Amino acid sequence: MPSRLAIYLFKHMLSRMLACWVILTAIVFIIGVVEILMASNAGSGISAIADAFIRRTEDLNEYIAETMPFAGYVGLLISFWKLAQSRELEQLRLMGARHKLIHAIISVGLIFGLLEVMLVNPLASETSIISEDIRLVRKQDNGKQIILYAKKYNTENGNITKGVRVLHTDSSFQVLAVYHAEKGTISEKAWTIRNGYVQTIHGNTKAFTEKSFSIKTDVVALTYALQTRTRDLSVYELPAAYFAARDNARSVRPFSNLALFFIHLPLVYIAFGGIAFAIAIYLPPRGTNAQLIALVIFLPCSIKLAQYILWIQVEAQTMPAILPALAIPTSLGCAAAFFVRTQRLFT
Repeated sequence: MPSRLAIYLFKHMLSRMLACWVILTAIVFIIGVVEILMASNAGSGISAIADAFIRRTEDLNEYIAETMPFAGYVGLLISFWKLAQSRELEQLRLMGARHKLIHAIISVGLIFGLLEVMLVNPLASETSIISEDIRLVRKQDNGKQIILYAKKYNTENGNITKGVRVLHTDSSFQVLAVYHAEKGTISEKAWTIRNGYVQTIHGNTKAFTEKSFSIKTDVVALTYALQTRTRDLSVYELPAAYFAARDNARSVRPFSNLALFFIHLPLVYIAFGGIAFAIAIYLPPRGTNAQLIALVIFLPCSIKLAQYILWIQVEAQTMPAILPALAIPTSLGCAAAFFVRTQRLFT
């Protein structure tokens, strides 16, 4: 059974991390609302502000996953800074209860990492879309071609948003008609577009509410083909993606890489806790310290950039996934151990 001290330290760290997460997410949300209002030129009326709030809320699942690592690290720093400021950290060291701190760091790191893996990433994955334009080409039985251009395609439910264009051509790609629509859906039996108009080769224009093209599509295969990053799949989709790839004789390496990415996340939060502990006992707790401010801003941004670069190399199959999965948390852990060792030698 964990002691009251261990539970107190765990709650202290976790509450600071969650509070930072909420505050940082709120700041990003407000900035996004302001950006939408400035871009829309719709003024500052109640209706414009409400519309901006609704549009920003639709993207909530995506950017909470981006703010989580920064909030986790800053929350741990604040937690240890509070302990140092109230002299609780010094009392714990004198009591020989450093192992309690280490246990709390490991526990809260695992909990926060698993929260991201099991809840936050799947929520973000459900609303993940292919941002860049996609193009699908299908040949009909009569030799004619259908070409679909979509601004944004939701790989979870097959919905197309932000505009869609369908070109109907003959066998030599001579355009016969162009369909413009606001949105649409790709299903197994048909491509359906809604709320648009069609321009024929003769220059005629006609509005329509819904138009369907009878085209058979393997939606699962399309989803995996459009997933530019295997990390966009949630942990719950991993087994199905693995078997689908195996059945289609494709490499299963990307899904092994994804599993390593999920293991990597809790390790990073544990390493964040080690760095926060090292900084708390190495730097003076009182007053504004330029080094601490620089670490709060520079370290998480550097780690995020390094993660992005390394995992892009993994996806390009130029680097084993085990390197980014273990290299970053290991290097952070070594840095924390170095700080602690230095502090013990010179104090």
